[in-house]
Amino acid sequence: MMSIRPEFESTDLVLAGALDDILDVIIQGAAQWTPTEAPSAQGSPTVTSVASKAPIPKASVLKTAVTEGAPDSRVQSVDRSSEEPVAVTSERRAAVGDAADLAQLLGGTWTRMPEPQWRPEALLSVRRVLRRGRRVQSSVLTSSKDPLRSLKRLAASDVDPHHVALLVPDTGEVPDSAFPMLRVPDVDRALEQVSQARRALFQGTVLAVTGSVGKTTVSRLLAHTLGAHERTHIARTTHNDLLTARANLFSLSDEDSAVFEVSRLGLPGAERILAPKVVVVTAIAEAHLEDFGTMEDTARAKSQLLRGLDAEGVAVINIDAPHSDVILNVAREQTSHIITYGTSESADVRLLSYEPGTGAITASCDGDEFSYSIGMTGEHNALNSLAAIAVLKGLGRDRSRYMEAIAEFAAVEGRGETQEMTVGGRRVTLVDESFNANPTSMRATIEGFGRRYADRRRILVLGDMQELGPDAAEMHGALADAVARSGAEKVFLMGPLMSSLWAALDDAQRGAHMMSVDQLLAVLPEELQEADAVLVKSSHSTGLDRVVKAWAEQPSPQSPRSWRLVVSGPAVQGVGYRRWIRDEAQRRQLDGWVRNRSDGRVEMLMHGNEDTVRALIAAAHTGPPRASVDRVTSRVVETVPESGFRQRPTRTIRRTRDNS
Repeated sequence: MMSIRPEFESTDLVLAGALDDILDVIIQGAAQWTPTEAPSAQGSPTVTSVASKAPIPKASVLKTAVTEGAPDSRVQSVDRSSEEPVAVTSERRAAVGDAADLAQLLGGTWTRMPEPQWRPEALLSVRRVLRRGRRVQSSVLTSSKDPLRSLKRLAASDVDPHHVALLVPDTGEVPDSAFPMLRVPDVDRALEQVSQARRALFQGTVLAVTGSVGKTTVSRLLAHTLGAHERTHIARTTHNDLLTARANLFSLSDEDSAVFEVSRLGLPGAERILAPKVVVVTAIAEAHLEDFGTMEDTARAKSQLLRGLDAEGVAVINIDAPHSDVILNVAREQTSHIITYGTSESADVRLLSYEPGTGAITASCDGDEFSYSIGMTGEHNALNSLAAIAVLKGLGRDRSRYMEAIAEFAAVEGRGETQEMTVGGRRVTLVDESFNANPTSMRATIEGFGRRYADRRRILVLGDMQELGPDAAEMHGALADAVARSGAEKVFLMGPLMSSLWAALDDAQRGAHMMSVDQLLAVLPEELQEADAVLVKSSHSTGLDRVVKAWAEQPSPQSPRSWRLVVSGPAVQGVGYRRWIRDEAQRRQLDGWVRNRSDGRVEMLMHGNEDTVRALIAAAHTGPPRASVDRVTSRVVETVPESGFRQRPTRTIRRTRDNS
């Protein structure tokens, strides 16, 4: 099984010659490039200008050499800990020509030539270059429309001038500097041209995701799902603007696919530099109305990403979204390959039922009804999983091969991640939705939370929703109906905009209305009871994520829980792995069972304290001497195994697919 790669393996991409073969079309303003599937007459791959549709040979200029002895940087899940869009190291390079080629491409002039070995291997902002300082040890291209200020900051830093070159305007004087500068007629146009040139070198499938809500979850789910069987790139950052899209194009190597999340800050522009094969529009909601005005304007703005598709591209659209007709009309102008998903009877991939308590889903695709489960809660996440299935359909993939990966995917931090923790000496279940909020997602999340935890006391901790425009107060007050339907026993609010909701709540539901996170942290622990379910949701700028982090950092006694592990790799059966991991579990005094699955993997159910289980998971990546493990996935489950540890007989297995 292949894995998601949010960064390069140690691969050195070197451009063997100038970009003469693609300069003319790019300089003349060709906005997009799409790799063709067929080789040219000479047998080399080609790229096609969307403007002219003329094939242009390009593979002859690219050579790839893998660094010997370099560590394998593949990871098993998406790393969300870094804010950096591109990690710059000497072991990961993706160059677009040398300094002379770059000047020819952009029609610019160097104030001084960079070092002979310099190549534009990463595209970063001046701010990120300064943040890294001496850690920048490979060739970086940056840009500045105010070179005097930027050069002053760079000169005062510990950044090595041998590694960094700047794109600057060709108007006005620039001081003499140790940092090479390429003077160009238009810095923004130059950034677009060099990004398009870098995109033209990528042979994999580019997928781009936009929408008012669900972008991050769908992007990560797609990367996780495709990464089950191919090398898949996804940015390591939650930033999703145009600058980040440009930067992440330079992170691409020889992956089979790449997933980009595109926000309002990336449009227009991202459609031209990404030239995606697949575009997903997740939903249109009352988000950022200060920028867009109306939801119809929002739909029109998000549809701009579809302009990057060529006639063979695939548009995946949530047909339930408000003003989906606007989105569909734009999609039809670009391509005939349109796949819709949602609850509507007309959806190509349709949600038939969703069970909040178990995550069980029944859906249909072109009339074929099927069932599966997901590790995320909420009907909105059930719809997000349909988006992934629709993409698989659009790419012509066998859905059955990817369903286990969809089932294994867990919620993204701040977007539905569920944690068991102890707060004030009481064990509670926390649902973290603190990263984003708008009226549509707030209502859906509150009501879904109420259904999911109907068997226990429910607590809502809600913060202001930002950027809603002049009707913000009314939109906050309108949440009262959703709160009532959720059955929440107590509601705690934070922020001035939540005053209207506070006024609309029943007295019995009112917990407290605060204006700061510190006030909430002081009050909430005393209000919680054992086994409470707590939902925390707000716009990120409200800062409610601090509540989640503060509680997560509290030391707490561990309660035994049950875990399901699935081990995959080219050699995990027939090499003694099942017996070995059973013995390891017994040695750690865990209860459970282990079995070989019919799909070549090893599955186990275990019960014990988290630290003990995690120690076993760490050991499971190695196994006995002849084992070869690619991946170990784990998930907390409610099933409690029998006392002791046993080896579950393979002959009792009847399923060909597991919904773990």
